[in-house]
Amino acid sequence: MGQDRSKGNGQPSEEKLMDSYRIRVASAWDGVAAAAYAGCRSFELMATLPGVPLYEKLGYKNTESVQVDLPNGRKLRCRRMVKFFA
Repeated sequence: MGQDRSKGNGQPSEEKLMDSYRIRVASAWDGVAAAAYAGCRSFELMATLPGVPLYEKLGYKNTESVQVDLPNGRKLRCRRMVKFFA
């Protein structure tokens, strides 16, 4: 996935973070398909605020507002969302 280009501060490079993000997105879509196929009645995910409109259009419902503590001390506002399968 490329080499870690951090500046020795223990933080992963932006490239490494994006690779990790891509893997999570692909895994989420695979997870939805696997959950539906396995007979699960719902699928839950954590969405960042820019992603909420997309997930709402895909049938997810907002169930909770959450703040995630990031390693740099900042807080990331997210929404816990769930989709129920028919």
